[in-house]
Amino acid sequence: MGRTNILDVLRGEIVGGRLKAGHRLPNRSELEARFGCSSHTVQRAMTRLIGDGFIVARGRAGTFVVEHPPHTSRYGLVFPIHLDAGHGGSWARLWGTLDREAARRRRERGVDLVSYYEVLEHADTEDWRRLQADLAAHRLAGLILASPNHLPDLKSLVAKVPCVGFVVEAWPTPKVPSVNLSQREMVGCALDYLLARRCRRVAVLGLDVMSGETAGFIQAAIQERGLASQPHWLLGVNPRYPHWTANCVHAMLHRGQTEAPDALLVADDALLDGTLAGLMDLGLCPGRDIEVIAHANFPIAETLPWPIARVGFDIAATLDTFLDLLGRQRRGESGVPMVTTIPVTVQAANPARPDTASQSNLPTLRSMSAAKRLQRQELHTKETDR
Repeated sequence: MGRTNILDVLRGEIVGGRLKAGHRLPNRSELEARFGCSSHTVQRAMTRLIGDGFIVARGRAGTFVVEHPPHTSRYGLVFPIHLDAGHGGSWARLWGTLDREAARRRRERGVDLVSYYEVLEHADTEDWRRLQADLAAHRLAGLILASPNHLPDLKSLVAKVPCVGFVVEAWPTPKVPSVNLSQREMVGCALDYLLARRCRRVAVLGLDVMSGETAGFIQAAIQERGLASQPHWLLGVNPRYPHWTANCVHAMLHRGQTEAPDALLVADDALLDGTLAGLMDLGLCPGRDIEVIAHANFPIAETLPWPIARVGFDIAATLDTFLDLLGRQRRGESGVPMVTTIPVTVQAANPARPDTASQSNLPTLRSMSAAKRLQRQELHTKETDR
């Protein structure tokens, strides 16, 4: 019997439960006799099982099945893009936070999480082949699917291991148990925060892909809370061009209006840099001249020097929910929900107002932001001319 057959038999006995965690495997001579092969062939199979994380050699004590073999403890995160490729928009920022949280747990807690990138429908990529090989070798206990509706052959994945995925507003109808990041609840919590801060006139800056339905919901949520808004205070912009974001901030908040907004909700963190540039150019200081609350994927990596509140979802808690849903499926529990909504997290702004030094720096910061914006415009013009 060849190495591959020995490997398949022993791995199958571990996965099937005949060889349980902590079980001592037969010694080399016994395996040679059982499979009718050379010691070299047995050794190659054992080396592969050790490398795949199923067994561990303990010197003269023998070789044992590990306490947590990969088919019970190793989970994959499947992304449709390379997260460092500079594309993918807001979803890429969310997925990047999830990927970093997984890396942190691998590093600090030893949690066995592995990531696969560029796993897309109709795309035969290296990571797609690696994922298929890991599934065939029973090296995964479950999959977290960042974009389940864009996966090739989702049915075959679900048939092999438990799967969970992302949905927004529970749409489209999930095909696997999923976590829901409700933008509507996020907007509602942000408006409640501004209302508690005694704001009365709210502007909202979102993405250019914001649908009419979403815009209608935002306007209705503002009205339900007795807040005031204007059609030109609700704008969408492409996050790839921060100077456009700054221009939108100018259009919404300029001082020439009879009544200007006293609060700004930035509905996507990809717009925050351009928003700050626009505020600086107008001479508006968050926390002093206007209340600002901006979307965030928690935990937040950057520290802002201004009192800006943040609203969004705790990605560490989201990962915990994913792992819990996978565990419940693996244990065969009934009643695993198809949609689990993640609660909104609101981080209040630092109550301290910018000090005198910060105020004196505003002209310099405005000049810097304007220079950066002009530089981006020039680069964009050059790219367009090409």
